Amino acid sequence: MSTHTHPTAQQLDEQLLTGALRNADPDATVSIEPATGQLNVSTVLSEREVVEILGGLGVLAAPTSGAADTDHGGQCCGSCG
Repeated sequence: MSTHTHPTAQQLDEQLLTGALRNADPDATVSIEPATGQLNVSTVLSEREVVEILGGLGVLAAPTSGAADTDHGGQCCGSCG
């Protein structure tokens, strides 16, 4: 799982972001923490690819300090079963 954060309080549209990521990864999921604006992304895409796709939508995203290094693809969090 890759976690990214949005630096402003602007409301983001989860469906729009999910749709954009699913163009490259059909199984990508997105959730946004309403209180903090933190954007959580689960995908097989690299962090660079996610940041690039979100940037194309005008979202300034960056990995959080606790996010795993997924520059070479998605990271398994073990919850898929």
